[in-house]
Amino acid sequence: MMKAIDFVRKIQNKIFEKYKSIKEPKTVTLEHYSLEFKTADGEIHQYTKMLYGDPDAVLCSLVDYYILQKGEFGHIQDDNHVKYPLRNIIWIKGTKDDVIYNVIEQWISRSLDIRAIWYTDFEQVKKGDNNV
Repeated sequence: MMKAIDFVRKIQNKIFEKYKSIKEPKTVTLEHYSLEFKTADGEIHQYTKMLYGDPDAVLCSLVDYYILQKGEFGHIQDDNHVKYPLRNIIWIKGTKDDVIYNVIEQWISRSLDIRAIWYTDFEQVKKGDNNV
């Protein structure tokens, strides 16, 4: 009789471990960058309102991805909301301002396997508060 109970407990533990691994949220690390760029007239401009991004969700740097994404519209904007055409920009430099750890991963589409890149609203996992 005890062997049957041990067998059932062993199966319950395996199911619990599998369920626990499915339900645990995956976490990512978010980075925030500020852009500095120089235009053809010699002025240096800054853009500090870039969103927090997941660097593992893209195959290049977040700064490169941002420039490619905004370059699709043919301009980059500074903090004063002035838009500068890409053809008038001489160089662009990105500086990492902030890093946030243990943020719950977000998805645009799980069925298409598309992870979120830019995060506007995010929730951090609280480590050490697990009373399970």
